[in-house]
Amino acid sequence: MEPPFRASQGDETGDVPTEVRKALASADLLRITIGEQWGGLGLGDVEASIVLEEMAAGGRTGSPGWRDA
Repeated sequence: MEPPFRASQGDETGDVPTEVRKALASADLLRITIGEQWGGLGLGDVEASIVLEEMAAGGRTGSPGWRDA
């Protein structure tokens, strides 16, 4: 069994596994700052920053974080 993806792996290789991209997409996290008229959530940079901080906190503590969503 392969160990879970850690952000540090992506930092080193520049790769983000397909399952991580799919999880982000299914949670609508890839369209936070896209305007509603184009199918996005229409939120701003502050909201995007909050999401990124929460994702980083999950990785920093070792908890599964957003991956369980």
